[in-house]
Amino acid sequence: MLLRIVHNSSYLRCRLPHQSSGPSVKYVPLTCYPSVMPPGLRMVTKSAASARSMTTVPNFRDLATAFDQIVPGRVLRCAKPSDASAEDVDLLLHVLGIRELLDLRSETELREDDPASLLFARSGFQRYSRNWWTGQVRAVGTAEGPTKDDPVRHNVSLLERARYFTGLFWHIPIHAMASALALGIISKERSRKALLKEINAGGLPLLYKILLDTSKPEFCTVLRLISEALEAGRPVLFFCKAGKDRTGLVAALVLAACGCPEPLIVEDYAMSDSYHRMALAGIENNPELRGLNRAVFEAAPRQAITEALQYLHCQYGGPHMYMQKIGFLEQQQQRLKELLTTADLAVATAQNKL
Repeated sequence: MLLRIVHNSSYLRCRLPHQSSGPSVKYVPLTCYPSVMPPGLRMVTKSAASARSMTTVPNFRDLATAFDQIVPGRVLRCAKPSDASAEDVDLLLHVLGIRELLDLRSETELREDDPASLLFARSGFQRYSRNWWTGQVRAVGTAEGPTKDDPVRHNVSLLERARYFTGLFWHIPIHAMASALALGIISKERSRKALLKEINAGGLPLLYKILLDTSKPEFCTVLRLISEALEAGRPVLFFCKAGKDRTGLVAALVLAACGCPEPLIVEDYAMSDSYHRMALAGIENNPELRGLNRAVFEAAPRQAITEALQYLHCQYGGPHMYMQKIGFLEQQQQRLKELLTTADLAVATAQNKL
C-alpha cells in the first residue's frame, strides 16, 4: 500500500488499493485517521514526524524513504548524533526505539565527541578492530554500558589513514605515482603537491573505490551487525561524521541487498548534498593533505555514488557479488532483505528458525 514519504511535507504518498482507474497515487495528510492506519503507515508517520522534529541530529532519514519495500523504522542513517539534545535523544530511543548504534568513525573522530554526550552516555560501547594477522574484524573486549537493555554503540572504523594511503598507491595512475616519487628526491613539498593533485582530481569516486577495496572486512562486519540487530528486533541507526560517505556506501549496500533499483540508491545518496561537511576520519587534517579541495569532498553529487556503483560492477560483478566476496554471502543478503521487507518481523524470525 505504502509508496514513500514526500519529504519536507505533512503528507504521505499512498497507493489506494480500491482504485480501479485514474492515478495510482494519492496524497494523504499525516494526521488523517491515525487510529486506522496500517502498522507500516503508522510507523512511517512516526518516522517522518521524528525526522522533521529532529533539530540536533543532522542528515537524518529512514532507509524506507529510499525504497518503499523496506519497512519503516528498522534501519535509519544520519551524521554523527553525539550532540543530540535531550529531546532528540528521546525521539531516537523512545519514539523510534533505536537500540543499535553503528558508529563508522575512526578513533581520531571519536575523540572529538563531547564527553557529556547525552546519547552516548545512555548507550553501551563495543569497539571492533581488524586483526592484521588473520585479516578478520573482532570485538575488542566486552561491551561497556549502563545495562544490557540499553542501546549499544558498535564502533567499526571504515576509514583509517594507513589503509587510505595504501589504497591510494594502487589507485593513482602509475605514471603519476612514479612522477611524485621522483619529485620526492628533489623536493618533498613538490612530491606532496603532485599527489594532492591526483587526490583532488579523483575526488569522492576515488575515495569510495579506496574504501570499498581496503575496508572489506569492516563492511562485512557492519552488514552482519545490522542483520544481527534486526534478528533481535532492535532497530538500527548507523552513522559516520557527515553521514554521507561511509554512511552512504553502507546504505547503498543495504539497499542493494533489498533489491532497490540503483537509480533510487543514487537519489538517496544525493539527499546528503544539502549537508555540506568534509569528513575523512581526520585524515584531512594531516599536513600531507594540506590544500585538499574542500568543495569537492564536502558535496554529495550523484556522479560520486554512480561511479562507485559502476566500479562495483566492473571490479566485482556488482554490489551483490561484492558483498559475497567480502564474506556477506548470498543467503545472508537474502536474510537481510527478509528482515527489512517483511512487515511482521516476528513472523520473519520464526520462519527462519523452522
